Amino acid sequence: MRPLLVLVLAAWAGGPAAQPRALPDDQVRPVVAHVADAVIGPTYGDLAREAAGLEAAVEALRAAPTEAGLEAARAAWRRTRTPWEKAEAFLFGPVDLGLYDPTLDTWPLNVVDLEALLASDAPLTDESLEAVAFALRGFHAMEYLLWGEGGDRTAASLTDRELAYLAVLAREAARAGASLHADWTRPGGYADVLRAAGTGPDAVYPTVTDALYELLMGLLFIADEVQAEKLGVPLDAGTGLFAESRFSGASMADVRDNLLGMALVYTGGPEGGGLQALVGAVAPAFDARFRAELEAALQAADAVPVPLRDAVEAHPEAVAAAQAAVVALVRTLEDGLVRSLVP
Repeated sequence: MRPLLVLVLAAWAGGPAAQPRALPDDQVRPVVAHVADAVIGPTYGDLAREAAGLEAAVEALRAAPTEAGLEAARAAWRRTRTPWEKAEAFLFGPVDLGLYDPTLDTWPLNVVDLEALLASDAPLTDESLEAVAFALRGFHAMEYLLWGEGGDRTAASLTDRELAYLAVLAREAARAGASLHADWTRPGGYADVLRAAGTGPDAVYPTVTDALYELLMGLLFIADEVQAEKLGVPLDAGTGLFAESRFSGASMADVRDNLLGMALVYTGGPEGGGLQALVGAVAPAFDARFRAELEAALQAADAVPVPLRDAVEAHPEAVAAAQAAVVALVRTLEDGLVRSLVP
């Protein structure tokens, strides 16, 4: 196990670092490979397809700025956002090494500097985008341009520079989606890196257990981000200004998709074969508890009146209930991870 993982697990367990239980490689390796092939690769495939559709919708809007075109671009943004948020359950490998996450999904958006960029005469091209700060790019810059601060943007109000920048951002998203899919699925890609865990001294993952922990840590990190940042920050501040995806009102859709991404990794999808195959064998009580609490978290998220930007002020009790449900999920993951896989 890598030193960082030992420290994190020790902190969660509240005691000294322990070595993971030596599950047989031939039991763990098929699970890791299945998640890579049946969950991660297809999710990035969905992202690539939807991002290409977003690029096309934005180009159509730029050519003819109509209300119908604006609605089509908004719908394409939402469709692209869905697989991206599911993929936040596995923010490791290419998405981390290639800085795709900060490039596409930095929050909060720096609206002041974005407006200054749009008001300037600086070039807005694919090449010039490389010098633009992450806080002025990605999903949330596109969201702001498509919806506006109050969600009431009209097609007629879009300037030529706003449309040009929107097109640049959509092309970047399309390139990122295609690259992430290829980085996972091509021969020698990251799915093969996971499969190669424990095969030799040059392997990225020295043991098969290290690859398993990568997947488990992905679930823990996104669950904690949902409760602490996506729900906790706006709830604690008592204002919707801190709600991610507030321009489109998609904050709770983001939360739901994060939870659904976790479910995909855990179950392995409709055919099974995910982490549940291991946990169910060594700790069936934890397996049942985790699945029940995941469903409870989804139901609590659905019970939040949308948009979140309004709910944190008008219905804070519903937001607090959703946060509590995800906190319970985090604790169950921590307990189950340590007690099931660490002696």
